[in-house]
Amino acid sequence: MTSALLLLVLPWAATPALAQIDISGEWMPRIHEDQPHRVPGPELGDYTGLPINAAARQKATSWDASILSLPERMAQPHPAQYFMRGPGPQMRINKVLDAVTQTLIAYTLEGVFGRNDRVIWMDGRPHPSEYAEHTWDGFSTGAVHGNQLIITTTHMKYGVIQRNGVPASPHATMTEQFIRHGDYLTLVSIIDDPVYLV
Repeated sequence: MTSALLLLVLPWAATPALAQIDISGEWMPRIHEDQPHRVPGPELGDYTGLPINAAARQKATSWDASILSLPERMAQPHPAQYFMRGPGPQMRINKVLDAVTQTLIAYTLEGVFGRNDRVIWMDGRPHPSEYAEHTWDGFSTGAVHGNQLIITTTHMKYGVIQRNGVPASPHATMTEQFIRHGDYLTLVSIIDDPVYLV
């Protein structure tokens, strides 16, 4: 009986956990070396390090920050492309678990600047059709690889990459990597945009 029980236990011991990283909790941003770009925002015309084309440069050059003070835009949240770049309050990452199996269905990212809360689907669902609605938060799916959560986001509305009007089109795809090192969570964000980025 002992060897039979051991055979039943061994597969569980040898199988890695479904979520090898847990990013849930409350996280406070560290705004230090990139403070000028995140709090007051970069100067108009400062597109340093961004691989933008002529169309993006023209759009950014004609952008005016006062557009956000218009009554119909005052409650407009930051788009997903800029979601994590704002001056931000603390961010909460919550787990959404299946009520019966207690398996992870999704993470929710809540509390960032503008309260454009996002859902990161972790249950393997596909992205919707290219004709599906585009929203401020887009449609995000995630997969865990070691100590990283890799998120792919599509279906985002037209938005900005920086606070000086550098645009991102609705055709953009964003890949984010949340990398946890103990009590530190690093985010790498990559935007692929066939319209405005080269």
